[in-house]
Amino acid sequence: MSFRTRLALVAAAAVALAVLAASFVVWFVVRDQLYSQVDKALTAEGEGVANGPLRLETGPLGTVYLDIGRPGFGLTSYVQAVRQDGKTFRTFGEGGALPVSKQTLKLARGGGNEFFTNQTVSGVKLRVLTMGGNGFALQVARSLSDTDRALNRIRLFLFLIAGFGIAVAAGLGLVVARAALAPVRSLTRTAEEVSETRDLSRRIGVELPITEAVCSVLEGMPLQELASGLMGRRPTEE
Repeated sequence: MSFRTRLALVAAAAVALAVLAASFVVWFVVRDQLYSQVDKALTAEGEGVANGPLRLETGPLGTVYLDIGRPGFGLTSYVQAVRQDGKTFRTFGEGGALPVSKQTLKLARGGGNEFFTNQTVSGVKLRVLTMGGNGFALQVARSLSDTDRALNRIRLFLFLIAGFGIAVAAGLGLVVARAALAPVRSLTRTAEEVSETRDLSRRIGVELPITEAVCSVLEGMPLQELASGLMGRRPTEE
């Protein structure tokens, strides 16, 4: 692999890493913002339910359900109460139950603080707020389907932006490598011409330290010829 290729790869990798790092930062910031909005909505709805007239009622089929003082189907969230013994009660018409963890039972028994968790019920990903109550824990859940769809779109856009940035980085790497090695190529050509013509009065168009390429060219010249050529040079007046 040539030096120019290695230099281009290094420049492209540096820009690509910067683009990927920025994409990850944007992803996590947007994700936190979207989850924060869901958490605020759950907190507001949970406080509204907790401050309402909560009681247990018996349905037409003899099943006990949670009466929250308003129609459960009008809520955008799923509500469940967990008793101290772990038994769950849901609003009328709700079928599946949220999983009950040890932390939820602890909160139902009067210990701990409210907390958020992510759970999957019947293939649906939910954001769940668990709050403490009087002898029970109140769980309010909301689907994350809309949030996940928005995050998937943002992830796709970030992938496209990152791919475009990496392609641009590769092109810029080649340009930088070509510009950076231009003086080296000029110096190498001049050294080769000096080796062929033995004309040490030829000026080098760039100011660079003597490289290995120049040294290898000059090593092939007889010492006497090199010395006489150097002594025969005259400084030029600007």
